[in-house]
Amino acid sequence: MQGFPKDFWWGTTQTSVGTEGATSATDWSRFEQSGKAPESGNGNGFGVNYVEDFALLAESGLTNIRLTVEWARLEPYPGSHDPDAIEHYRTMFEAAKDAGISAWATFHNGSLPGWFAEDEHGYSDKRSRSYLWARHVDFVAEILDGTVAGWCPLDDPVGWAHRGFHLATRPPGRSGSDEALIEAVDGALEASLIAWKLLRSGRQPVMGVFGVHDVRPVRPEAKELADRWTDFGLTSWARAISEGELFVPGKSPREREDWVDAFDIIGLNVSPTIAIEADGTLHAWPNEAKVDGSGFAPNAEQDATVIRRVSEMLPEKPLVISSHGIATDDDQWRLDYLRETVEQLGEAIDDGVDLRGYFHNTAIDAYDWANGHENPSGLFTTEREAKPSGQWFIDTLRS
Repeated sequence: MQGFPKDFWWGTTQTSVGTEGATSATDWSRFEQSGKAPESGNGNGFGVNYVEDFALLAESGLTNIRLTVEWARLEPYPGSHDPDAIEHYRTMFEAAKDAGISAWATFHNGSLPGWFAEDEHGYSDKRSRSYLWARHVDFVAEILDGTVAGWCPLDDPVGWAHRGFHLATRPPGRSGSDEALIEAVDGALEASLIAWKLLRSGRQPVMGVFGVHDVRPVRPEAKELADRWTDFGLTSWARAISEGELFVPGKSPREREDWVDAFDIIGLNVSPTIAIEADGTLHAWPNEAKVDGSGFAPNAEQDATVIRRVSEMLPEKPLVISSHGIATDDDQWRLDYLRETVEQLGEAIDDGVDLRGYFHNTAIDAYDWANGHENPSGLFTTEREAKPSGQWFIDTLRS
């Protein structure tokens, strides 16, 4: 593609729940059963059709994919691994390699084993993250050795904590407790670092994946809240990597030299700009803008501003857009957004941003945490037919 390096990674990202459906051992399955989320079923069928789907992606010009290895499938009960699940994931990653697709293994993207998240108190518990989580990371690294292009420990640890312990849109569905949120954020960030330490001596690079978005105060009195959101979502981990000081709002800053220069690559899950009111209410920015299934307003120029900001904070770190897309059945909007995004990314690279890749969320329409099977985000339908946006993307990659 003109303006991009020849070795630029054009890829896609997906969750296990989105593509395989929620297995009964996950906390997300319990969330569905309680009526708090749409049923995921079998996702988009990728768990069965992955050989054909990898061929489709390779033929389309995509070179990379982020795949989630569902912990609850591998270890449905503590200390008990399912041999069929082990073989399933080994075969899946080998199939990606055979198709010429570089597959990145994500250890956690949205769903966790219920026994870990609930019975063992998840990442907030020091023993759980230091022993149970670390044991899982070691196990996955062993069974997938030689089949992966790289590792992604936790997908958006801060966002995961916010959704589960503040917004109540993900398990465990709690809200109103600052203490629980703070401990969840802190624990998830620590779990990311634990994984990095375990994986960094291997042959494959480790991508730390973090959610980023711009938070705008609607009025001056909302500035303090907007700054707090920014501190949670960006300052905490970025300052730790650049300066060795871990800052989680609600906790005193801590000197942490072991965070300095953590992760080989920084992956950015780029989300739309958020407006915040003084009472904590969130809505689209600007208020009258067209919103997608997330309830917010995607804007490629604003996305690029956030990417440039991270580049300024971490000038020595290569960046990857690890998840980016739009949840809508208006594919013309998706096409326009994608076209403008590619233009903005090209300009950022020209301006010196060390951007190595772009992963679209998703390739094939899949189950979404908030929207179920409505407001799809894929470039291809579940019938594996390219949408106009997908065809534009394919044509652009080939040009």
